[in-house]
Amino acid sequence: MFVGRLTPQKKLSVLFELVAVLAGRGTDVNLLFIGDGESRKELTGKAEALGVSERVVFYGACHDEDELAPLIGMADICVSPGEVGMTAIHSMSFGTPVITHDDPLHQMPEFESIVEGETGALFERDSLSSLVQCVTEWLKSNPDREQVRRRCFSMVDSRYNPEYQVQEIVKAL
Repeated sequence: MFVGRLTPQKKLSVLFELVAVLAGRGTDVNLLFIGDGESRKELTGKAEALGVSERVVFYGACHDEDELAPLIGMADICVSPGEVGMTAIHSMSFGTPVITHDDPLHQMPEFESIVEGETGALFERDSLSSLVQCVTEWLKSNPDREQVRRRCFSMVDSRYNPEYQVQEIVKAL
């Protein structure tokens, strides 16, 4: 699953390659895009070109949290191949861990919410093989979905809320 704007800096087209490689290895996955943006047409074409369009759903833009809750909450993982930003917090708010690349110089500040093996995982930036390995390992090594869900909730509740942010600003001043 991915939730957010469909833009080039998110590098979302690599997700179709991920789906194709996993399918070729006998791991069937589906991909849900929640969001819209300038890259949607290109992404649709890429899914068709790689023959994975039957495994991909473009849900479109959605800003209703009651509607988003089951969509995000039922996903095993949120994968953001490019910069992750608020996608990480939004995903973890519904208990879904996040996988993104490991280069902090090409990430948004919310990248810090991803704790390897607890609230998500990191792969080598711009490496499809590393992404495939990361997703494969996550799906195999994290069978206790409720424990992962609690870790995600805890991360958001403890650090990504207005009270905590105010405390951090006051400390900086």
